[in-house]
Amino acid sequence: MEQINKGGTYEKINNYLRIGLILNSVFLFTNRLDVIPEFFKGLCAGLGIVLIFLGALSEKYDLSKLRNNKKTLINRILLNK
Repeated sequence: MEQINKGGTYEKINNYLRIGLILNSVFLFTNRLDVIPEFFKGLCAGLGIVLIFLGALSEKYDLSKLRNNKKTLINRILLNK
C-alpha cells in the first residue's frame, strides 16, 4: 500500500498502520457476521486503534527508543532473564 505525501510522491505505509488497518477491518467484518466471540472482537478493535495511533506517531517522531524497549521486554519474557 502506498500513500501520497504533500509533494505528490508516493510513500510506503509503515507496518504499524498496515496491521492496525487489517485488525480494524477484521473487527468490522466479524462484527456483522458474529463469527468470533466478543472478547476477540474487542481485542481486534483495541489493538487496531493502538497500532494506527503508533503508525501515525512514527510518521512524525522517532520511535527507536520504544522499539529498543520492546525488544528488551520480549527478550526478557522469552529468555526468562
